[in-house]
Amino acid sequence: METAKGTDLPDLLEHLGYTIRRLGSRYHTTREMDSLRIKDRRTWKWYSNGTGGDAIAFLQEFCGKDFQEAVNYLLEFTGKRSRDSPAPRSKPVQQEEKPAFALPIPTRTSGGCLPIFKREASPSRSSVALSTPACSMRIAC
Repeated sequence: METAKGTDLPDLLEHLGYTIRRLGSRYHTTREMDSLRIKDRRTWKWYSNGTGGDAIAFLQEFCGKDFQEAVNYLLEFTGKRSRDSPAPRSKPVQQEEKPAFALPIPTRTSGGCLPIFKREASPSRSSVALSTPACSMRIAC
């Protein structure tokens, strides 16, 4: 029982597919759950949920195992049983979400409209006409 309770949590979580980050000399966290803290490699606290405990409680909370399954899993993980180590959880594929394309919101300081350029040819020289619903202007080129 003490072997199961004393399981190194950062090693167990890496085995389960989590990305572990060190915070100071006594604490660790995961990239996937930044409100989870592991203290002294043996106990954990999930601050956003208000739960915590040892390695057995972690497997019960996050893997849905009952007490006996959690103890057996940890004994297999630490090598205290002759069976093979349990299969690790596959790492979730993180896809970076790109923001949806959106046009900028027109403002009064920019004139409230975007100009539309039209090139008009005249016999003596060319000119460019700027026209929008709110304004129009002709520039000689």
